[in-house]
Amino acid sequence: MNFIDNCKQAVFQTIDFPMSFYCGSKELDKAIDDTYESLNVVWFSKTLQNHKALVMSTADRFDHIYWEVTYNGDTKEYYVDEYSKVSNSVLQLEDVVDETM
Repeated sequence: MNFIDNCKQAVFQTIDFPMSFYCGSKELDKAIDDTYESLNVVWFSKTLQNHKALVMSTADRFDHIYWEVTYNGDTKEYYVDEYSKVSNSVLQLEDVVDETM
C-alpha cells in the first residue's frame, strides 16, 4: 500500500457507523464500501520521512467534515484529526494586504 491508500484506511478506521447500518449484512457491506470509496485525498505533502494529507468524503453524511492524516516516519505512527468546517469567508486582496508593512 502507498501513503494515499494508507490515509484512506486510517480515516476509515476512525469512522463510527450508526447502529442503523447494522440492520443487515448487505446494507452494512454496502455502507462500508460506499464510505471507503467516498474518501479522497485532496492534498498531501512529504518532508523527509514524514507525510501529511487532507482527506475529504463525497458522502452526504460527512458534509463539511475533513480529516488531517499525519504519518510520523520516526515512530511509524499515523495520527488522524477530524475537523468540521464551520465557515468559508471570502476576502478581497485589498482588504487583507496592509500597504504600510
